[in-house]
Amino acid sequence: MGLNASPVKFGARPQSFASNDSGDVTWNVPTAPINFPASVPGINYHNWQAAVTPASSIAHKGEVAGAKALAASLIDLLSTPALVTRAREQFQQDTKDTPYFSLLPAEAKPPVDMNRETMERFRPEMRKHYLNKTARFN
Repeated sequence: MGLNASPVKFGARPQSFASNDSGDVTWNVPTAPINFPASVPGINYHNWQAAVTPASSIAHKGEVAGAKALAASLIDLLSTPALVTRAREQFQQDTKDTPYFSLLPAEAKPPVDMNRETMERFRPEMRKHYLNKTARFN
């Protein structure tokens, strides 16, 4: 969202699609984006220039600031149940006139075999990069 852009009230637009699952999620539970400075202004996403900018030292500073803001927000939500209640109430108010519906037909099934031949051809090479131990987080 640009500096001069104003947010659109959630229920003020018709349902549409997104490029990932967050499109469906935002129509079913209160959701909020968090944006932080980690890329170069004016770069279009989904290309190599955008992919390399988050690896810079200045982007790392923005990523750390964003992580701190996200962590603090989670602490607030976990320690203040009234915030969660208010978010749910606001969400229900904002979506009452725009009910969610799936854009996929109920009978749609994912094409799980679509790339099977290619995957089987490259699986031996990919297997070299598998993590062969259980990840442990201390």
